Amino acid sequence: MQKKNILVKLIPIIFLLGVMWLFFFISESTVKKTSQNISSYLPEKTEWLIEFNTQQLIEKGVESVLFAQTPDNELNTLINNLIIEQKEKNISIDEIGINPNTSLYIFKVNTNGIDFICGIFELQNAQKFHKNSSSFLPESLQSFNNDEIGLIIYGPIKRREEIADEILNNRTTPKKSSDYSTHIEITSSDFNSSIDFSILDSSILLNGGFKIENAAIAPPQSLSPKGFHFSSRYIPSLISDSICSFFKIDSNQLIGFSMNHSSSELISKPKMLLKMNSSFLFHFKEPLSIHSIISSLSQQHKIMSTDSISFSIGEDDYYFHQLSPNTFYIGMQKFDSSFTTERNDIFYIKGDPSHLTEVNGEGIVRRFISIIPLFHASESFANSIQSIELTTTKNNTFSGEMKFKSGKKSMNELIRFVLLWNE
Repeated sequence: MQKKNILVKLIPIIFLLGVMWLFFFISESTVKKTSQNISSYLPEKTEWLIEFNTQQLIEKGVESVLFAQTPDNELNTLINNLIIEQKEKNISIDEIGINPNTSLYIFKVNTNGIDFICGIFELQNAQKFHKNSSSFLPESLQSFNNDEIGLIIYGPIKRREEIADEILNNRTTPKKSSDYSTHIEITSSDFNSSIDFSILDSSILLNGGFKIENAAIAPPQSLSPKGFHFSSRYIPSLISDSICSFFKIDSNQLIGFSMNHSSSELISKPKMLLKMNSSFLFHFKEPLSIHSIISSLSQQHKIMSTDSISFSIGEDDYYFHQLSPNTFYIGMQKFDSSFTTERNDIFYIKGDPSHLTEVNGEGIVRRFISIIPLFHASESFANSIQSIELTTTKNNTFSGEMKFKSGKKSMNELIRFVLLWNE
């Protein structure tokens, strides 16, 4: 199976379709209502899917942007620039042929070990979509359609037509449409989850459930939340394999992880390094000595000088500590028992996400990063958020809330994120 990062595969489709829909709801005041349940075209076996309730998102977006009590000048400028850009390219909703009020599904299928990321939606004019879709799609994406449905596929070129034929000509039982702004489902051999997102005026609520089968669960020990905190007592095999590969660990499995992150710093001399002001707690299924890992990393020249409790990368010292035969700590502070706590949550997130995009430093590389559209968009979005907290319960349900800062509107910030990404 191809083990590419799922997020990297997903970005082109979400980005393209997100920009298209934003332009559509800004430039068109009336659109045709969805006339059918397009979910009947979804394959029976999808590893994950995201459903966007575009009608609800359009209504919320228009209300948030056009009827704001205090105009958002930056956002209005970004929207105007987008409209001008689309007009210069002679792109209009009428020529593209997509019904912007359709539900939008993005999903992943795997056939014979090959991954495909697909987007499916209802068409308003199939002939125009077939004729003009190639003019607005990047080369990495390819479009297909029948008389009712448009399909965009990202994956190996030689197999795209085969996958498109299977999707467009083999309908299944329709799914019940979600009443929420966005709905996500994840399915794997040992983990299943269903998540609903509700976009409110100044917050985004998350609710859902999950089921874990035949997978190891880590002990409840985690780092005490500080900065931006993330803990998981379940680790997907792909992530576990990556961590074990980095540490050069054979015949073991990462089953739990906890992190506190405050900031990062780019250091350009004597060589380029990313200094992370973070602390980590690792739980493995089988006993594992942190001293043997440090020795191995030192031999590979991934770290520099070491002693019995620390090692260095560049000019910075990092400390390590063995908490139990299966658990160890790595961080920029010498370990203290007050650093850890116990939580029964399978997943737990808490803190200010701006810590994730706080990258300090000087030099041309730092200046270059600040103008990368995705980083700039992420930094702006993270800085608009006051806090995030997600908790889970014993009966395998979870709930969370993303609170925006005073004066910030949820929908405005989501729109701003997409438009800054498109700059």
